[in-house]
Amino acid sequence: VRAMSPLAAAEAVFRTTGDAAAPAGHVEAAGLLTSAQALFEEVLQGQATPSVALEDNTVVAYAPYRLSHRERAGAVVDVPTISEAIERFETDSVGRDQYRVARAGVEREIARERELVQRRIAALEREKVDEQELERLRLGGDLILTLQRQIEPGQTALSGTLDPAFGPMTVELDPALTPVENAQAHYERYRRKKRAAEALPARLAKEQALVAVLDQLETDLLLATNRAEIDAVHDALLEIGSDVIDSAKGGQDGSRRKGRRSAPGAVAGKPLRLLSSDGLVLLVGRNRGQNETVTFKLASRNDLWLHARDVPGGHVVVKSAGRSVPERTLREAAGLALHFSRVRESRQAEVIVTEVRHVRRLKGAGKGMVRYERERTLVATPLDPSELEG
Repeated sequence: VRAMSPLAAAEAVFRTTGDAAAPAGHVEAAGLLTSAQALFEEVLQGQATPSVALEDNTVVAYAPYRLSHRERAGAVVDVPTISEAIERFETDSVGRDQYRVARAGVEREIARERELVQRRIAALEREKVDEQELERLRLGGDLILTLQRQIEPGQTALSGTLDPAFGPMTVELDPALTPVENAQAHYERYRRKKRAAEALPARLAKEQALVAVLDQLETDLLLATNRAEIDAVHDALLEIGSDVIDSAKGGQDGSRRKGRRSAPGAVAGKPLRLLSSDGLVLLVGRNRGQNETVTFKLASRNDLWLHARDVPGGHVVVKSAGRSVPERTLREAAGLALHFSRVRESRQAEVIVTEVRHVRRLKGAGKGMVRYERERTLVATPLDPSELEG
């Protein structure tokens, strides 16, 4: 069930209830399971007819079965093969997104960086040291010093018990070293591992912050509407490559990144400025650069700040200056926060709301990355900015 696409899920719900947008509480589970199984069996047994869904004569979706739930929204056309359905969709996609090639190139760069970061995180996870292992190293040195008079020349191991909690211990000895030198070697290994263990949380936090930055850049790329905004994402990737990524790598690949830099001066565009239905100014950031501008340059401390909960997305500010914000404006601002986020295709999602003064830059994470406090949560529906007055 987790592997079902939103498109297949909508089709299964429609075939169960006749309404692809039916709330979960209104759908009988057994019937939904039967519809989902029938949908998959239809495809697997070669009995399904591939189809495409059209909006304004443009293919907006395709599937290896008939898209029944899209018939009310527009035309659904059966096609002979799934290959033809994909070809028609891809052909129309080029028309819908003239920057598709440029966007795909930046997507690959982000994916490469993400892979490198995940490798580093995995390596750091493997470096984690068990507290008992650390204590054994220290006790090993203590054991050697305590029983040093029992150590014979050329001896390669020593056994004994110092701490009942650890029980009997056996430590290796270097026969070329004196007992004191062997103890010092154990203590040195203990100190090195202890320092590494103490530094590990900060190193992991830096890499995890970078994952959040890459998530935001992916969203920026998704929301980019022109070549300048796509280039801005690429340049932002290069910037974090020089200050965040390279610091995590110890300076590796700096020259390679610098050589790949795109057109200098590529800008992220200006934040959107809209008017709510109640006449209040709404400022919307659509990428990390615009988010930085909206939150820390254009907003006042007492303005309201909104952001989709737990997903990358745009910062939205209601220019309220501490005054009470009408519920309608608040809902519109929340809808914009969802529209300019990863959950823009959802029917509803959560949005956090707080005052700008409770929003702080996230240290070491780069532009537009923040932490916040004293927030409240509301549930809203994504709102296309074209529905508001500019």
